[in-house]
Amino acid sequence: MRKINLKDVEIKDAQNRKIAELASAKVLNSEGVTCRIVEINPINCTEPRNPHFHLDIEETIFVLEGEGEVWYEGKVEKIYPNDLVLIPKQEKHMVLNSTDKPLKIICFFPSNDMEATQILCTNITYPNKEEEK
Repeated sequence: MRKINLKDVEIKDAQNRKIAELASAKVLNSEGVTCRIVEINPINCTEPRNPHFHLDIEETIFVLEGEGEVWYEGKVEKIYPNDLVLIPKQEKHMVLNSTDKPLKIICFFPSNDMEATQILCTNITYPNKEEEK
């Protein structure tokens, strides 16, 4: 059994968000899961984002606090506290904070190194939803 408390986790800056990795190969020496708490910056104070996809794993997102949107394959779905979103493998997606209040989510991945399967889609940006030529 391994245990960690959020207050003991390093908070890392990423594109338009902050990530607290609670479990992975790097944290807790996980063998098959990654768990993160992510706080997403409001869309009005960030640069457009690029979606990503995972080659061979699903992603599960649970909304802890706030409201936002999930952009997936060119569509947008609103999300609210206590919503759970299951993203199939290879589906382009990203979570956006469409308000000026905090948006906190938990992300689960059935891999201890989810970044190894993640592909960034640099030819797509949102919120302007235009593909670069």
